[in-house]
Parts: sequence; C-alpha cells; structure tokens
Amino acid sequence: MSLGRGPLISDLWNAADHLRANSKLTSSDYCMPVLGVIFLRHAANRFEAAQRQIDADQASGKMPKRKVRPEDYIARRALFLPKNARYEWMIQQAAVSGVDFPKLVTDAMTAIEDTFPPLKGVLPKDYGIFEPKVLEDLMRLFNSEQVRQATGDVFGRIYEYFLAEFSVQKAHDNGEFFTPPSLVQTIVNVIEPDHGLVFDPASGSGGMFVQSSHFIEHKGGDTAKKVVFYGQEKNRDTIHIAKMNLAVHGLEGKIAEAILGLVKQVDLLYKLAARVADLGNEMSLAPGNGGEGKGEGLTYDRRSTGKLIKQLDEQRKTAVEQMKQAAYVHRQVLWLQDRFPKAELEDVPGLVKLVDRKEIEAADWSLTPGRYVGVAPPEEDEDFDFEQTLRDIHTELADLNKETAELAAKIQENFEELGA
Repeated sequence: MSLGRGPLISDLWNAADHLRANSKLTSSDYCMPVLGVIFLRHAANRFEAAQRQIDADQASGKMPKRKVRPEDYIARRALFLPKNARYEWMIQQAAVSGVDFPKLVTDAMTAIEDTFPPLKGVLPKDYGIFEPKVLEDLMRLFNSEQVRQATGDVFGRIYEYFLAEFSVQKAHDNGEFFTPPSLVQTIVNVIEPDHGLVFDPASGSGGMFVQSSHFIEHKGGDTAKKVVFYGQEKNRDTIHIAKMNLAVHGLEGKIAEAILGLVKQVDLLYKLAARVADLGNEMSLAPGNGGEGKGEGLTYDRRSTGKLIKQLDEQRKTAVEQMKQAAYVHRQVLWLQDRFPKAELEDVPGLVKLVDRKEIEAADWSLTPGRYVGVAPPEEDEDFDFEQTLRDIHTELADLNKETAELAAKIQENFEELGA
C-alpha cells in the first residue's frame, strides 16, 4: 500500500503538533525527537521487510542457512535492529508497570548507533524532555495499521513534510530554510546526477541526495553502485537530520561541517605556504648558510620549493574557481527560496506582482512592470562579521605592503643596473 502526500500525512502532522502543544515544548525542542520517532518506525518497516526477504532467500537456497548478520540487512538497504530498538517491542513495554519509557527510547537510539557506526552520535537522545504518556502517544501515532503497512517512499514524504513544517515554524532562523522538494527535483532533473560524485555545498537536510537517488532508480540504476554522496552544512543539528534522512531512504553519504568563507580559507592557506617558502629562502641566504642554500646542518632547494609553490598556486586557482561556481548556484537557490518560500509564484515588492484585468484597467492598461511591482525594501546582511572582515583586510593589507616593498626594491635594483 502506497500513500500519497495527502490527508494522512497532514493528519499525522496535526496530531503530532497537538501533542507538542499539550507538552508545552517549543518546536525547536520537539523537532529532532519527532523525526527520531519517524526514523524508528521506518527503520522497523525496512527491517521487517528485509527479514522476510532473508527468510525467503534462505528457504529457496539463494542464501545459505546460517546465522544472519547485520551486513545481510544492510545489503537489503535496511538497518539491523537489536531487540530493544524494535518499534513493536517498545510499544509493548509501554504497558509494563514502572517502565521508564523515555529512557527506553533513548536506549534504542544508542543501540542502533552501536550497531551502525555511520549514525554514531547522530540520532536524538533527548527523550527525557517528554512526559512518558506524551511520548507514548507520539509513538502510537506512528504505529497505526495504515502507517505500519506503508510501502514505497511514504516515510520519505512524511520526513519531507515534517521538515518543511518545522522549517516554517522556525521562521528561517539564522538564514536557514528548507528547500521544497519540487525545487530540488527541478535542479536534479537539470544536472542529471546519474554517476560519479554528487556534491552539495549546502546540503541542508539531504534532499538533493534523496532526489538524486530517485532519479537514478527511475532510470533502473542502483544508487549505491552509481554515485557517492558528499555534502557540507554549517549547522551540526542539520547534519544529523541529513544523515537520518539518508538512512530513512536506505542511503549513505559523507556530510561534513562546513568551514565558512571557503575561498578565503584556501587563499589564506596558500599565502601561509608561500610565506614559509620565503622564510626558507631568507634562512638559506643568511650568513653562515653557504649562500646557495647549503650550509652546516641546512639544505634548502629554492628551485624545487619555488616549483611546488607555483603548482600550489595553480591548484588554488582551480579550487577557488570551482568553489565560486558552487557558491553562485547556492546564492541563486537562496535568492529563489527567500522570495518564493513555498515554491509558488507570489507577490514580491520590486520584483513581481500578480494582477488581474481590473488592476490593469485601473492603470490605464499600462503593462509597464514598475506601475505594479513597487519598490523592494532595503536588504540587510545579518550574517556580516565585522571582526572577521577586519582581520581579513589586515591580512590582505600586510601582503600588499610586502609585495609593494619587494617591487620597490626590484625597481631600484633595475635602475641601478641601468646606471640611473
């Protein structure tokens, strides 16, 4: 049974949000634990499906009749679940008198991480914030017959829906947002990521990787054999969500915490390497060092070092150009999402306005855009880091002063050689 992104999913959200309201928890408190419960339910569904497949393979002789290992489940795009991490078992334990249900769920998360190292330190474990009855009701919400029998990518769509709703409630805090699946799907359809490395410089919740997997499987391919996913994200909690999202879809990827100002960092590393090379040159030419880079206890090949620095500079230019292209695409996505957060055309001051015939008639049938769109409000950069910018300017100024002195010395030397 496959379910659409319709009444059931919205009903699940409304019911979960009602529990949140009764628990007096904020959306930020509630987000990760709820996604964790969805993860547990989906992991249980995949585990049970893999178990049936393993039983059938052993019965038919496709698989030897031996003790089943965790790798057998992973090969079938499922996680092996220890008994204390199985959804049905936890629901049964809720009825046992004196059971600490929040601790039970927390222990389940720990057990899964111990079994599957890529999720180590990723799954939420703050279930102690819940009243036991509220947490039990939340678990039962995702344990209905309709949800248990769900197939296809239902849990992926549930995940996407909940991520989008939580994103709206966070009001794009700190400039973060949830890119609608429709926009991500459009990007995937344009770039057609069907082989090699798939890199997302602002991977967020991992939607690009999930949509890439759908694209590959739609063409009859096996994602695990076709591509390797790499991503970076500045928010550590969002990295955890992305890894959970990948696991929900039976995928894996390497997602690292981003270093802000990537281009500046690469330039700075190159400048530091060049300064070390210059220092080596100065030391090799110092009195007592032989003048040719060879002295007592010191050997320095200026020519080879200069060649390496030149190669490093070429690699720096290539890397910077690639990162600038990635940053450009990212800025365009941010621009679109900031103005059209619901992935639908809507009024944006200074950019676009939806008008009907009556409004056009009132404007004397003018089709000049400026008559309707108005003026955009001034934009403010809330992420501007004055101290870091000042440090960057200071570093760049020091380099320019150094280059100026070197050029002045070279010019003076040339004039002296000309007899000026």
